[in-house]
Amino acid sequence: MKRVLVLTAALIVFGVNPHPPQKRAPLKLPSLDGRTVDLAQYRGQVVVLSFGATWCPPCREELPVLQKVADQYRGRPVAFFWVSIDDPDVSTEQLRQFVSRLGVRIPVLRDPEASLLQEFKTDGVPALLILDRNGDPVGPPHVGFADPESYRNELTKTLEALLKP
Repeated sequence: MKRVLVLTAALIVFGVNPHPPQKRAPLKLPSLDGRTVDLAQYRGQVVVLSFGATWCPPCREELPVLQKVADQYRGRPVAFFWVSIDDPDVSTEQLRQFVSRLGVRIPVLRDPEASLLQEFKTDGVPALLILDRNGDPVGPPHVGFADPESYRNELTKTLEALLKP
């Protein structure tokens, strides 16, 4: 019971609903290397999707913090992705240079129509969507980024709660 309360509290503090919405359509997005990433392949892992764009100043601040959290969870059942909602005229090379300048090494996916964000009725970036080990969204995406320390702490709390057996 204590674990359920801790998980619920961590999720609420991070701004997500601990009761996932109904099942969504399969989540498949193209990566920078041209292949399609099917997030269903990550069942059994927690999946962290950060949606953003090269033109978004808070996204530029969020990405290095997200990379630090990803580094902290290396070797654990958590997969991190940055999902670019940039227009198709932003080239693959431009996206590679953008994340490289920021020191970001997590995989980059593309969703130029922002179809996933629209599915979750989310306007604005950065937006953070977390999928539990069953591939279900842990509430709606968390939109915005202001404080690196709070972001890192709340994301870590949420991940730890989702990783508990």
